[in-house]
Amino acid sequence: MTAGTTRRAPGELQLWRRVAAGDDVRPTLRAVVRDLATFHEKARRAPAITSAGGLDTLDSMWNQAYDRLSPYLGSLVDAETADHTYALAARYLNGRGLLLAQRIRDGFVVAGHDGVTADGIYCLDDGPLILGATELDSRFPDADVLLDVAGLMVDLEQMGRADLARDLLRYYSDCSDANHPATLVEHYLGYSAFGRCRIACTRHDQGDARACDEALRLLRSAAAHLERGQVTAVFVGGAPGTGKTSLAHELAAAFGWSVLSSDLVRRQVSVEPPSDGFDDAATAAVYSELSRREDRLLHFGQSVVLDASWEDRSNRNAAKVLALRAGATVVELQCTAPADVALRRLADRERRDPSERHLDPQLTTAVRERFHAWPSAVAVSA
Repeated sequence: MTAGTTRRAPGELQLWRRVAAGDDVRPTLRAVVRDLATFHEKARRAPAITSAGGLDTLDSMWNQAYDRLSPYLGSLVDAETADHTYALAARYLNGRGLLLAQRIRDGFVVAGHDGVTADGIYCLDDGPLILGATELDSRFPDADVLLDVAGLMVDLEQMGRADLARDLLRYYSDCSDANHPATLVEHYLGYSAFGRCRIACTRHDQGDARACDEALRLLRSAAAHLERGQVTAVFVGGAPGTGKTSLAHELAAAFGWSVLSSDLVRRQVSVEPPSDGFDDAATAAVYSELSRREDRLLHFGQSVVLDASWEDRSNRNAAKVLALRAGATVVELQCTAPADVALRRLADRERRDPSERHLDPQLTTAVRERFHAWPSAVAVSA
C-alpha cells in the first residue's frame, strides 16, 4: 500500500514491534521499499519541488533543525556534540553544489510525503501499510528520495538493527536501479537522526522519561553519520618503490574510496617519461589532469586517494587547495623506504611486468634528490 493511506491497523503489527520481537521483517522491508520506490518514481517533479534538494534548502533545513534543538542544548543534550554535528553538516554542504544539482537533474528530488518511520509501518497480511510521520519536518515535504529512506534506516539503527538498515538501503538501490553516493547517504542519515533527537527532547518535556536517553543516542548517531560522511582527499606520495601505490589501493579498498593514480593518468594523457625523470611540461600535464579529476570527484561527494610521487610542493599545495575548497578533509601520507629496498622492488616489478619501463633506477634516484620537504605529511615506512 502506498504512503498516506488512512486505513487502521492494530499496534501489535507495527514494524518496530515486529523487529523488537525478533521476527524476520526482511520480506516486509522489501515490500516497503517496492512501494517507496514506486511512490518516488510516480511523484511529481517541477522546479518548485526540485528546489527542495538544492543547497539553499538543505542549509535552511539544518539551520531550522538546530534552532529547534537549541532550547535543549546544555540541559538535555550535549551542546558541544550538537555544535560539532552542525559544523560537520555545514562543511559537507560546502562544495556539494554540483552533486546536489546533478541529483535534481537525475530526478531524485520529488514531491514527498511526511516521512517513513518504523512506527508508521504496519505488517499486514496483504502487504505493508505505510503512514506518514506528521511529527517530522512537514515544512519540507519535498526532498531527495534518500531522506525517506534515511528516516527508516535511523529507526532500525536505534533498535539495534544496523544490519536491517543496510539491507534497506541495498533493497532501495536495487529497486530504483540507482547507486547513491555514500557520503550523501550518511549526510541524510545524520540529518534524520538530528531531527529525531529534537522530537525525543519534546517527548521528554511531555513526560516521557525514557526519551532523554533516546535523544542522547540520536545525537551521537547524527554526529557519527556525518563524520563517516565527510568527503576525504588522501594524498599518498613518495619516491618510486616506497610502497605508495600498494598503500593507496589498500586504503581505497578499506573505505570504498576511489583511487586516482598518476601512473594511470600519465598513460591516458600519453606522456612518455625520459629515463632520467619527467620533464617539467610532462609533469605539469600529469598533475594538472590528476587535479582536475580530483576536483570533480570531491565536488560530487566522492572521497579519493591520490597516488602520485607528490615530490613538488607546488603540485601538492595546488591539489590541497582544490580539496579544501570542495569541503574535503585532507590527509597526507609520505611513504619512505631505504634506497636499496626501493630499487630492489622496482627491479622485481619490472621482471614481473616488462611494460613497467618507467620504473628505472635513475628515476627513483632523481625523484629522491628533488623531493621537497613535506612536513605536513605523516611518514609511513614500508
